[in-house]
Amino acid sequence: MSRLIQNIKNNSLLIVSVIFISGLLVLKPQFLLAFLIINLFIITIHGSLQLWWALKKETSERSKETLINLITFQKKSNNSIDSPEANQLYDKNKTGNKSPKISIHIPAYNEPSDILIATIQSCLDIDYPNFEIIVLDNNTPNQETWLPVRDFCSNKKNVFYYHIDNLQGYKAGALDVCMELTNPDSKYIFIVDADYRVSTNCLKTAVEIAENQNADLVQFPQDYYSNGKNSALIEEYAHYFRVFAKGGNYNNSVLATGTLSFYKREALEKVGGWKCNSITEDAEMGLKFQEKQLKSVFCEKTIGKGLLPFSIKDLKIQRERWVYGNMQCIGKLFNSSEISLRRKLSLMVQLTSWVNFLNFSLLSALLSIMLFPLIPSIYFYQALTITASSLWVFISFKFILFGISTNFKPKLHLKTWLINLVFTGLNTFCWMGVLQGKSKPFERTSKFLINTNQNLECSILGLGLFTVSAMLALMENVILASLFLLPAIFIFSGQIILKQQLNSRNTAIPNFKRS
Repeated sequence: MSRLIQNIKNNSLLIVSVIFISGLLVLKPQFLLAFLIINLFIITIHGSLQLWWALKKETSERSKETLINLITFQKKSNNSIDSPEANQLYDKNKTGNKSPKISIHIPAYNEPSDILIATIQSCLDIDYPNFEIIVLDNNTPNQETWLPVRDFCSNKKNVFYYHIDNLQGYKAGALDVCMELTNPDSKYIFIVDADYRVSTNCLKTAVEIAENQNADLVQFPQDYYSNGKNSALIEEYAHYFRVFAKGGNYNNSVLATGTLSFYKREALEKVGGWKCNSITEDAEMGLKFQEKQLKSVFCEKTIGKGLLPFSIKDLKIQRERWVYGNMQCIGKLFNSSEISLRRKLSLMVQLTSWVNFLNFSLLSALLSIMLFPLIPSIYFYQALTITASSLWVFISFKFILFGISTNFKPKLHLKTWLINLVFTGLNTFCWMGVLQGKSKPFERTSKFLINTNQNLECSILGLGLFTVSAMLALMENVILASLFLLPAIFIFSGQIILKQQLNSRNTAIPNFKRS
């Protein structure tokens, strides 16, 4: 609640919107109806573009060949992050006995030592003859946190550990320093987040794809440890990769997603390294690659698994960072003269995968209830009818999209969809500061605070929709009341499921042992 109040105080555009909509409701309600219809149109177009992206077919033989090659790695893998197929293909196709040198970069800030050590150890276990590991700890204040990691790395061959205080630029700044420290013989750079464990054949898989496809970037999906009880939350995360990232293969518009990203080093140097202006450095790097006409490929194979956020608070911090940073990238995308209009459309669909545009409609509904004695009844009911239509268009598109990503498996589909609806309010309002040109600090997801008993937070949006529904019920408009009540029920149900998923999530954490 305090975070919401603080966001409202810092969002002058939201305050201006409330004043503007209130004025229209009282003075010019017919103009408000026009704005609501436009908002409904925008929501419909956005949902249609996302559905088109999820369903569109391959348009060239090159795309088909690429996908066939990538999907080959998935067969018979049984969701394991280790697969013998990668070794066989690598050994079959590599040139002579030469293996290009790879530099693995692991940026870390205030990571629990056992978790980071387990990540480093998984990289040491990689079955590949020619690689180095650079671990860069930036700004971790407590020596008890980073000294055990330094000691672990001190006697490991080809592992280089650095601790730097007062490093600017958050994760992007750390990755820039890693580039400077990279062995000049390295052909590729592989980014691994500090809480990920990678498969033993991950580099062979990545090299095979990069060399065969002449790719400057190969992006793999983020995946997470599961105990079978938190599968719906994992599926909610996987939705982006199964619907949006996958579609990028069809017209070379794949974006990087922060970890398990395999870059050609000269391509990173060509775009000027990791200097960026958004809090999603990965998405901005993807745009830089598009501007330079560099080739990017997405492979569906899982080559590593990480840790989910431990709490609802951390989950929301992470989601807000993704939404805000991607919307920052939208401005850069529209200002670019080096990306074609068609590719801009593809990139916009990916960048807005977490975003929705219900702002105007939801504010109008809540303000209509607050000001209803001052609004002519005909405009009051028309405004709420259009608002309900926008809400249900959004909900319906999400239902179909999550059905596609879960193959319409009834129980999993329903749970995943409901979890996503919990973030509707956040995804609607948190990015409005971008329109004002406001920057936002990078907030990391903590791996320290393990809350095994999540408190169920009441959704402000859910309460607002319930209030609108109750007021309409008192006015004996049962049909319209139900159109607002059901979304509120969906959101509250999603919160219950999310709470259960997070409470069971801790039992999915693997044992982190020092070697």
